[in-house]
Amino acid sequence: MENMKGPISSSLPPGVSLEERQRKTVNEDLRKELLNYQAHKRRKTLVADLLITQFPQYSKQYFKMISCGNNLHYWHFPRVDQWRLKDGMTCQQHLLCGGCARRRAIRQSFSYGEKVKLLLEQNPELTPVLITRTVKNRLSLSESWTSLNQAHRKLTVRRRNAMSASSTVRGSRTKNSPMRLIEGGAGTYEFKKGKNSGLWHPHSHEVALLAPGVPFRRHKKTIKYTCPETGNKQFKDVYYFCPDAFQQELAEEWFSVTGDSFIVDVRRIDTSDSESYIGGMLEVFSYTLKSSSLSPADQIHAYQTLCRGSRVRRLIYSYGNLRGVEVPETDRDIVEKELMWETYVDRFFYYDRKRREYIYDKAHSALQEQLYTGDYLPGSTKTAPVNHLNSLQNVKDAELVAQFAEEGAGGFCRPSDA
Repeated sequence: MENMKGPISSSLPPGVSLEERQRKTVNEDLRKELLNYQAHKRRKTLVADLLITQFPQYSKQYFKMISCGNNLHYWHFPRVDQWRLKDGMTCQQHLLCGGCARRRAIRQSFSYGEKVKLLLEQNPELTPVLITRTVKNRLSLSESWTSLNQAHRKLTVRRRNAMSASSTVRGSRTKNSPMRLIEGGAGTYEFKKGKNSGLWHPHSHEVALLAPGVPFRRHKKTIKYTCPETGNKQFKDVYYFCPDAFQQELAEEWFSVTGDSFIVDVRRIDTSDSESYIGGMLEVFSYTLKSSSLSPADQIHAYQTLCRGSRVRRLIYSYGNLRGVEVPETDRDIVEKELMWETYVDRFFYYDRKRREYIYDKAHSALQEQLYTGDYLPGSTKTAPVNHLNSLQNVKDAELVAQFAEEGAGGFCRPSDA
């Protein structure tokens, strides 16, 4: 069992890397998650400092960003070795904070992924595809946003008119729109900035359900990737299925609504492979602003452009049968409910601004133990009372619980005691 009694970085000499320090106390999944939050915390600190320096009127956003991610409260379920982020300080400003944007993207990916699965169970003949549309690069982000948003609105109107029962709808172009073959869709807008050109590159990712009868053709593409074992650059062939005729019609209609853009990519999402399916959902509902391609100044400019007063513009859209779908209890919900009846241990982490890393908070964990048991003294070696351990319900591994009690870190309770 891994020992988590002390700070993550206190048990090793300064020369040891951050990865090695955290590997000593945290399992691999949590270590990667903490490193991810750590990178976002460093980035948002730079953005927040520049924000308050150039725009003092954004003091409210600044203090929210500075406190975001300072403390993380995890529940560790030792019997099944699972971790869940129960609570933490968040600013909920996904255009400025990469950590909040990451959590938001994961929630949306899971939510719409379950909706697509439900619709495919009800109508297996539908085909899920990933559609990417781009507009011409521009120097002004405001013009890019307006062009992309208006083009999508026109497509939605054409689809509605094409699927209307009336036979007197605005000409043959609208009646024969390829959008009539899409039963429903949901997507997001995304904005990048070219490193060399300095132009804004707006585009949209959308998951759509195509009607039965649309033909697909297999394509091969050679990509370059980094081998995880050797670290060398290698090439491999990947195969994907594309509805060529539908893609061509959709590109022509995209050009007719934008006037200067025709690049459209349509690929089938493989639902038989869970990894491929999850990857497709994450691609659709990824970050609106890719901080890797933006400087802090550009990110602040994008925030000001994409905000309307104190509210952020709606950067997610849905239509057709993917709009307003209510999903019943999912397998994940059942697993989470069963997991919450497991015995858990409270684990607290705080961000050290000097070290610029997350540290395990032993003192806070000891304080929680005192609150749960009533007589635990922080910093002592006293274990939790035996009657408190015996009062736990559904404890299937008493030896494991006793081992955690001997560590003297964290609290034991049921969800109803929290």
